[in-house]
Amino acid sequence: MTVTDEPAQRDRRFDQTRLLESLHWPMRTNPDTGERELLIGEEIGAIAMRAGLGAETNSMLALHMLTVPVLGCSGRPEEWIFLTGPAGASLRLTTLADLSRIAVCLIPRQTWLPLPSAEAPGRVRWVVPPLRGQTLAPWQSVISAVRSTSSVSSQRG
Repeated sequence: MTVTDEPAQRDRRFDQTRLLESLHWPMRTNPDTGERELLIGEEIGAIAMRAGLGAETNSMLALHMLTVPVLGCSGRPEEWIFLTGPAGASLRLTTLADLSRIAVCLIPRQTWLPLPSAEAPGRVRWVVPPLRGQTLAPWQSVISAVRSTSSVSSQRG
């Protein structure tokens, strides 16, 4: 016999909904799936990478006292998506080549990303949840951290 803790699950769902609403991010409810989704664009940028590189990048950011909300997306391999301030100006070709070499994806503007929900657990989760009143780290800071992490990793290997 399985015992479920429905009140606790309702509380988590309510807390998650209140947190997302307090952030004032551009979101919608997908009419087909019912999932909450976040719009990448003028207010928020997103950078995706494999989870292992994401963990190292997150540590590098923490060393510089930056906390970045991170989504974990299930799959093989698992992918982490860092939510940042809006994407900056265009990047140099050498930077784009570095990011491509280490399989880092700059999520295009006008992309709707699914957010974690109690209704669809497991597909998307918060690796690092957002904080109320948190200012998103600059997009360039995450790019710099992932490139630095990658160069440190390749020197170890």
